[in-house]
Amino acid sequence: ILFLPKPPNANSDWKPPVVVRGDFPGILIMSSIEKTVFKGEYDTDLGERQPNERRTDVVSVGDGDGGQVLALIQCDVTEATMDLEKNQKCPPCCFIGYASGMVAAVTATLCDDGRNYDFNISASHLAHSEELTALTFVNCSYSLKKDKPVLFSADCGGKVYFYPDALNADKGFSMERSVLALANDDGRPILSLASTVIHSKFHSYSVLCTGSDRGNIRVWQKADVNLHTLSALGKNKFRSVQSCKCSTNRGNSHHIVTRMVFMYNQLLVTGSNSGDLRVWQLKCFENKHRTGDAEVPKLTLRNELSNNHITGAIEFLANVGDLLIASGGNNGELICWDINTGLKLGSLDCHIGRPINGDRTLRSCVVEVFLDGKDGRIITLCRDGVLNQWEFKKYAIGIV
Repeated sequence: ILFLPKPPNANSDWKPPVVVRGDFPGILIMSSIEKTVFKGEYDTDLGERQPNERRTDVVSVGDGDGGQVLALIQCDVTEATMDLEKNQKCPPCCFIGYASGMVAAVTATLCDDGRNYDFNISASHLAHSEELTALTFVNCSYSLKKDKPVLFSADCGGKVYFYPDALNADKGFSMERSVLALANDDGRPILSLASTVIHSKFHSYSVLCTGSDRGNIRVWQKADVNLHTLSALGKNKFRSVQSCKCSTNRGNSHHIVTRMVFMYNQLLVTGSNSGDLRVWQLKCFENKHRTGDAEVPKLTLRNELSNNHITGAIEFLANVGDLLIASGGNNGELICWDINTGLKLGSLDCHIGRPINGDRTLRSCVVEVFLDGKDGRIITLCRDGVLNQWEFKKYAIGIV
C-alpha cells in the first residue's frame, strides 16, 4: 500500500492506492485495496474458500523495456515533502528494480481536479550489467544522528550500487548518477540486502548486510564520512567485517540467502531457499586488531525458527512487534512465530489455488502482506498476482 497524503479534493471515502509486482512487466497500481482484492469467503459445507469477482481499476506503470520487476521499495512521502498545493517536482513514492538491471523512480503527481493521483516513471538508471536482485535504503549522514536515506541496489554479479541524488530534492531527485558501493571478491551474486544504524557507547555505525547464493551473510561497515566524500572514494566505501552462514544444514551446499530484514533492537532475520529461518543479534564488539575503529559491529546467532515448517524458499519476512511473519515455498501458507521464544503461533492458508488440467490446483507463494489492525484484516499478495483479504475473526494467525 502506498501511504500517500490524502489529495486535497478527494472524496471522504478515499483510500490509499496499492502497488503490485509479479510475473508480468512493470507494476500495477490499483486505486485501493477495497476495489481490487479477492475477498476470501469460507464455505463450511464445501470446506473451501471461494473468491468473489475482482473489480478492475488498475493502471500499468513501467511496463516498457525493463521487463519484470524483481524488487520494490516504498519511500516515506508526506504532505510536507510533496507540497501538494504547488506545481513542483514531487519526490518518488517508490523505486522499482528490473530484471534488466535498471532502477526506476515512480512518482505520484496530483491530478488536475485534486481528487487523486497520476503515476509515472520520473527517472531511471541502468547501473547493473546483471539481473537486479534487491533494493534498500542506507543512512549515509555523517553523524548518523539524522536520517539521510540513500537508495542502494544489488545484482547477480555481486555488486552493490548507490544513487546519491535519487532522494535529494535539491538535485531534483535525479538518478543520472550511480556509484559502486561494494562488490564480492569472488563475484558471487548478492541476492538480499538489509541495512541499519547501530549505536554504541562511543560511536554510531551504518551497517549493510548482504546475502549470497552460497549461504553467506556478510556484514559491511560504512566508511565514517559524509555522502559527498563517500561517493568520491575509490575503494573502502564499505568494509567487510564479518561473514556467517544462513543454515547449519550440511546436506545441501547450495544454500541461498533469499530474504533478510532488520527488526527492532537490531535483530536481523534471514531466510534461505531451504526454508531456514535464523535470528541474529547485531552488537558492537571490541576490535582486537590494531587498525580501524575501536569497535566492530558483528552478528551473533540468537535462535532458529524454521523447524521444518517451511519447505521451500523464504519469499516474505516481516514483523509486528514480537511477532515474525514468514512465507515460503509454493503452498501459499503464512506462518507466525514469537521472535523471543521461537515458538510457532499459527498459520494461515492464503492462496486458494487455481485449477489446472482438471483436478490439479496451482498454488503460489505469498510475497507481500499488509496487516490492518484498525479494520481487523490481513491482505496478502501471492506471486501470481492474486490479492486476498482475510478477517481476523475468521482466519486468525497465531494470537493476532
